[in-house]
Amino acid sequence: MRLYLIQHAKAKSKQENPARPLSRKGREDIRKVAGFLKGYTQSPIREIKHSGKTRAEQTRSGVGEGAFTT
Repeated sequence: MRLYLIQHAKAKSKQENPARPLSRKGREDIRKVAGFLKGYTQSPIREIKHSGKTRAEQTRSGVGEGAFTT
């Protein structure tokens, strides 16, 4: 079993949006991370856990779209 820890990508400021979704830069960065993981992992990523915060869910989704295989 391999464990990868990924911090959520850059979020908007609380003043800009109290829910703190990912910023444009954060979305771009997570696509890069997903691409790296897709090329790096030799077995499929089966599960991604997150805190439930908007930015963490968006990070999970971004990684999932790029590298997540069930």
